[in-house]
Amino acid sequence: MSSAGDTEITTGACLLDVTAEPGEIVSGICRTGQLLRVTTPNGHQVGDLCFFSLDDPTVGMDGPYTQMFAHHWRLASGMRILSRLCQPMWTIVEDDCGEHYTGGGLFRGDIASVVDRVPGLKMPLDGEGNRERIEREMGRFGMSPLCLDSANCFNAFMHVGYDADGVFEIRRSPAPPGARLTLEAMDTVLWIGCVNPFLGAINGDEPGPLRFQTFDRSGGAPV
Repeated sequence: MSSAGDTEITTGACLLDVTAEPGEIVSGICRTGQLLRVTTPNGHQVGDLCFFSLDDPTVGMDGPYTQMFAHHWRLASGMRILSRLCQPMWTIVEDDCGEHYTGGGLFRGDIASVVDRVPGLKMPLDGEGNRERIEREMGRFGMSPLCLDSANCFNAFMHVGYDADGVFEIRRSPAPPGARLTLEAMDTVLWIGCVNPFLGAINGDEPGPLRFQTFDRSGGAPV
């Protein structure tokens, strides 16, 4: 296990524990100091995570700013996830994979002809993209879909090659079975997670489940 400072993560009381199948949505609110953990039980499964400030939902995560201020496109334990105002939203405190993508995403089903031209990516069998699924969940919180843009997408466990020859290519996630990503909230954050349903190199021909958990760190033993 890799964690910030190579110390065991104290999680505290479990507030939410949901295992979701490909295409399903899980959401919640984490307050400062609380944890969000995503686990791939079978390995090699990508999760699409969108983050919004609860105080102002127009302020969401910004992938390019996150990479810029981390001085690294491959995020790791101890690095922060930033908003479009460059404010810290999360700190990565545990990471068993080391491969996550923050270069933008969220495809709609009505651009299937475009998606199918992206190497390593094929539309889900139901023809619906991840953006529509996330926008519906935003509606449950009274949020406009205009609050969502392509920079607000943290693709947990997603492997995209940035090669010296300039090749940009989606590859199979190296996340082993049971790999965990744990984030500590630096603010009050509304999070929405979608179990990525796309086929091809990104998840293979049979996408698998993801487990979403939140914890209150006020006390408790490691999980």
